Amino acid sequence: MDVSRPYTVVVYIDNTSEGNAAAEYACALCLKFKVKYRLIFLYVVALYRRTGLSLINRQTDQMNADIREDADNAMIRCKQFLSRFESLVTYEWISVKDEGSAGPIM
Repeated sequence: MDVSRPYTVVVYIDNTSEGNAAAEYACALCLKFKVKYRLIFLYVVALYRRTGLSLINRQTDQMNADIREDADNAMIRCKQFLSRFESLVTYEWISVKDEGSAGPIM
């Protein structure tokens, strides 16, 4: 094991009580580390896939616009929740938007 590399903790976060609990647990865990760490909060936005049919794509585009808007609002709330930990731990925020299911996007 390379001791110069930080211990990396990746946490999927969303605007739910479970996501907040995972974030809180990860912050508490990193506070206990006696080694260098890298804490990453990952927010994933899964959009509907476009098809070869223009009528369906118009509906898909509208649904994706709604998803993006909801996701932007949820990301703001997540970041507000995480702000309470800013003076305690260092972390990175990564958001990914892509077509498909959240699992494979991660």
